[in-house]
Amino acid sequence: MYQKDVAKLIGVTTDTITNWEKDRVGPTLRFISKVIEFLGYDPFPNSAESVGEKIKQYRRKKDFCIKKLARMLSIDPGTLGRWERGEIEPRGKLKEQVNLFLVNLTK
Repeated sequence: MYQKDVAKLIGVTTDTITNWEKDRVGPTLRFISKVIEFLGYDPFPNSAESVGEKIKQYRRKKDFCIKKLARMLSIDPGTLGRWERGEIEPRGKLKEQVNLFLVNLTK
């Protein structure tokens, strides 16, 4: 396929495809699910170990912004962002809720 065809399918410019191919930049969140769909597999690392990394990985695959996932978890988007960056970890009931959420995602 030509870059212009791939770009049209994903919804980006041919320059964007070139930059991705040359590893100058990676796809932004809103295009990751489209890239996975186009390729037929997930080219992004699945080595998430921390709760924050797992949440971020899930969010990227599902094309969710922080606000949407925060609403699903009934938490503040700022808190979710700090979890993803590893600044803080969920505690108590929130930790249980997030762990349950992550377990249900893999089913």
